[in-house]
Amino acid sequence: MDTDKDMTNGEYEELCADVRVVNEQHIDLFFEDLTKARVSRAKVNQYLGDVEVFLNDYLLRYSIHTMEEGPRMIEDYLGDFFIKKLPWSTPASIKTTAASLKKFYECMLQHGVIPQEDYDFLCGEIRKKQAKWCRLCEEYNTPEKPEIDDPDGPLIFYL
Repeated sequence: MDTDKDMTNGEYEELCADVRVVNEQHIDLFFEDLTKARVSRAKVNQYLGDVEVFLNDYLLRYSIHTMEEGPRMIEDYLGDFFIKKLPWSTPASIKTTAASLKKFYECMLQHGVIPQEDYDFLCGEIRKKQAKWCRLCEEYNTPEKPEIDDPDGPLIFYL
């Protein structure tokens, strides 16, 4: 969505609220499909939580982006934002979130909300880059050990 850089904060928030209403309709459609497919309550909650964060937090964080723009933003989300901004980021959570987003966008495809090429792009990015995102997450979550510059060596405490 093209936004005017001169809009007021109130105007920006109003546009975000409008997008959130549409996002809620998409989430409701996804929920209906999951319920019809008899997906477990725990899995439904996971899928909906992952999708809601992507649509209503990430896509609206710095600029107004619609759900339809999401597939083209998957690398920035899972390869950067998710790793650095979300405290629950782990390689496993990247995989489950990627699966949730694929499932959501498959639903959007089946209902004619997004075109096939956007769904294919999303799946291709996940397939090609998921291992890299998991590696980056592991590196980000594993701080290096601090170097000790003490010429006498490390301190040893005896009890």
